[in-house]
Amino acid sequence: MRFNFIKYLKDKLRGESEYNVLSETFAMIFLFILSVFMVYLAPVGFDKIFFGLLFFTIWFSKRDYFWFAFFIILAFTPGGFFTENSSEAVRRLPLFTLLPKASFALFDIFLILMFIKAIIKGKRPRLKDVYNLKLMLILLLSLSFVTVYFGMTLTKFTNQTLRGLFFYTFIYSLPALMHKKEDIYKFMYLFFPFVFFEIISQFYLLYTGADLITLINPVTVLTLSEDLLIGGIRPVANGYAVVISAFIFAFVFLENKDKLSSRYYILTVIFLSSLSIFISATRQSIIMLLFMFSLYFFFMSKRRSNLTIQLFFVILFFILILDYVNVWDLNKIIGGSIERLFGAVGVKNGTVTAEDTLDYRLTERFPKLLEAIKGSLFLGYGFSDKFFEYYDGHLGGVLVGLLQVGVLGYCFIIYFIVNIFLVNYHYIKLLKPDNSYVMGIKVMTMGLAGFALVNIFIDPIFVYNVFAQPQEFFILLLICSMFIHYGKKEYALKYKTIMINKRTKNRLFIERPVLNRKLDT
Repeated sequence: MRFNFIKYLKDKLRGESEYNVLSETFAMIFLFILSVFMVYLAPVGFDKIFFGLLFFTIWFSKRDYFWFAFFIILAFTPGGFFTENSSEAVRRLPLFTLLPKASFALFDIFLILMFIKAIIKGKRPRLKDVYNLKLMLILLLSLSFVTVYFGMTLTKFTNQTLRGLFFYTFIYSLPALMHKKEDIYKFMYLFFPFVFFEIISQFYLLYTGADLITLINPVTVLTLSEDLLIGGIRPVANGYAVVISAFIFAFVFLENKDKLSSRYYILTVIFLSSLSIFISATRQSIIMLLFMFSLYFFFMSKRRSNLTIQLFFVILFFILILDYVNVWDLNKIIGGSIERLFGAVGVKNGTVTAEDTLDYRLTERFPKLLEAIKGSLFLGYGFSDKFFEYYDGHLGGVLVGLLQVGVLGYCFIIYFIVNIFLVNYHYIKLLKPDNSYVMGIKVMTMGLAGFALVNIFIDPIFVYNVFAQPQEFFILLLICSMFIHYGKKEYALKYKTIMINKRTKNRLFIERPVLNRKLDT
């Protein structure tokens, strides 16, 4: 049977206005390539003109999900592109000066523009605050007093704290401008092509010993991770956030009963995302990936055996191809990743030993952070200069959270985290399995659980954003709240229909005997 992949996508991913998401996928790829050209190859200054025209286009565009996806992907630095953030860098995403002595990065301008557009042109969000975000706002206000008490410099507040907190304008702008349920799926789908780009850049690094970006801009030098356990360069995924987001989004499509995309394409995205994380030999990422897949396998998939068989053959086929081509030493890559995952800590002659980077974190950096936390154990340091002085993201989100908000504030955060899963569990039970959005809520809960796990060891997730970067956890939370919103609407519609049918049947049951008596008379 002839499988027309393009026709399949065209038929399945049509929107209300005969929109074809496949064409937008190609548009996204083209726009990314054009952005690379403008930043790294075009004459200096052309990049500002290019992105200025994009902002003008965005204001009048009706496809806001496309622009949300595009600028978030740029901020996630796929393949190591656009990682330059120094104001002295000649080749970087442009800075715009809107006010004297105040420059804004590209993502800052995008956030401001979308927030203003949401207020003026957007549809007022009707999402209920199911996650009690207002509690986090109260905590944020209390932290302002702590920050003033410990002191902060205006430059650090403007460049980090203010820009980081402005990220939360997504709470209003995302649902106001992505107010159609189809927009959510289109937004997620646009992440998938960049998984292919990321895996290509990782294999290029393994093969040449240099990052892919050096082909375009040899001046750019990214930090190469040398590892003793692997015995060479570790191909870390620079666009890790793209990969892990696409991995979670792919399961939403895999479980959607409307079959919004080719199953083979979605399985390929899941496999390549997993491969990208695995060959990067990043311990916490591998643990997070295995944890999320385990949750999916045991609690969500109704086709466990079928899915397992398909994934097994896809992985086997890919490994055989790589082994046949013999370009990369796959045994070394996979073996090194496994050894790094399980060989980080060991016991030798009664002494606990640790792999080099882990040993340095435990013996040098951990005591300094712990001592700083003791200095303001109950209230933390807020956004003061002391917080940024002792901030260490490699020692886990719990410690960084305590450094920022203290024990009292972290009790609020723990309640907030627990409440997320209680709310999701409530709506999963309430909406019933036949609801179109239940599996989406389940998958998002799987992703949120993965981030909750990795927050314990590294990657501070449950702290206030202070580096003006998109937080994957927060984006998942917004999408999940939108799934709950649409799921409740579908539930209410079905319940209303059932009640109308019951009333109609009852009315017919009462009226028929009366009609029969009249006829007899």
